[in-house]
Amino acid sequence: MEEPAEPSQKRSKDKLVFYGIATCGLGGILWLIHMIYTAIHMVIAGRGLETYRTFWLVQFNWYGFLAFVLACAVAIVICLWLRWHEKMQWKSLQKKYGRRKPYI
Repeated sequence: MEEPAEPSQKRSKDKLVFYGIATCGLGGILWLIHMIYTAIHMVIAGRGLETYRTFWLVQFNWYGFLAFVLACAVAIVICLWLRWHEKMQWKSLQKKYGRRKPYI
């Protein structure tokens, strides 16, 4: 039977997973910035309606890509606003009625 890993080994594996996820996230953000930069330059050059193929071989153009990025940004802003609004409502309720006590 295999013995459980020591805490120091577990922490080192957790760090490795964290660094891997952080590296992939940074790579994704940099790729998105590069794509937006390319799309803006293609539109400025007058080639915004040229099609390109995505990773899944779907035809897309640069205007559509910029519209998609804009729609995602608007959706994120709306979600953040709704989250903030809900937090303010909870604070108001807690101020008015007090905090809920645990059932224990």
